[in-house]
Parts: sequence; C-alpha cells; structure tokens
Amino acid sequence: MSTIEKIKKIKEFLAVYPTGTVRLEFHFPDTPYQHMSIPLESYDELEFFSDHIEAYDLISSSKYEALVSKHVNLSIRSQPKLNFYTENPKN
Repeated sequence: MSTIEKIKKIKEFLAVYPTGTVRLEFHFPDTPYQHMSIPLESYDELEFFSDHIEAYDLISSSKYEALVSKHVNLSIRSQPKLNFYTENPKN
C-alpha cells in the first residue's frame, strides 16, 4: 500500500471515528471493536502520518528504532503498525 493510500485510509477512518485511539504495535488487532491497521515501513512514515492524527504523541526516532530492533523478523506480521481503535463495537 502506498503512502498516499495509507493517508487516505487514515483520513477516512478518522472522519468516521474521530475519537478513536491510535497505538504503535507489532500485531494486527483481534478485537470486538472497529479497527484499522497501517503497516509502517519507516520512522519517516510514522512521523508523516502523525501530522494527520491530532491526539497522537509521536515517539522519538531512537525509541522507534529500539522497538523495531526487538522485532527482527521482516514479515508484515512483525512490522510496526499504527493500529486505530474505536469505542464502538462491531455490529
């Protein structure tokens, strides 16, 4: 998924669920709530996307690198992800 597509998904999700929670995690959510995952390819992407998310506290690049280095497997499952959660259960 391109960066432009990721931004579009983020904007669409936040337009519907503006009070959602965003977390940097290394798994795809398994939750009864509405959610969306955006796999990240770099700290630059995280920094760029954080500009589009009002209530997100961006971590430092060194903290990001430390987190990523703990997950050395390069599969998409172990890539860092911005996981968006809502307060609304799935129907």
